Amino acid sequence: MRHSSRPIVAAALATGLLTASSALAQDAFDPAATFKTKCAMCHGTLAPKKEEMAALNLDAFKTHIAEHQPTGGMVEKLTAPEIEALHAFLQAD
Repeated sequence: MRHSSRPIVAAALATGLLTASSALAQDAFDPAATFKTKCAMCHGTLAPKKEEMAALNLDAFKTHIAEHQPTGGMVEKLTAPEIEALHAFLQAD
């Protein structure tokens, strides 16, 4: 009698997908935490205040990010979705 390996393969696939989605959730970008720990130390004192940045539309915000002074990696490493998430965070606050 031949047994099907389909249930085993399906279970392994489901486990892999759950593990991958858990890892992605843990690594999800948190714009509020990022702003608080990486941006706020200057924005509000030496750099434009949060309210000034919130007044920018997304295209202007992207331009300001692109022209931002080098920070040793933080600003330079932001992805397009992260920049959009930061902008949305500023707009919502």
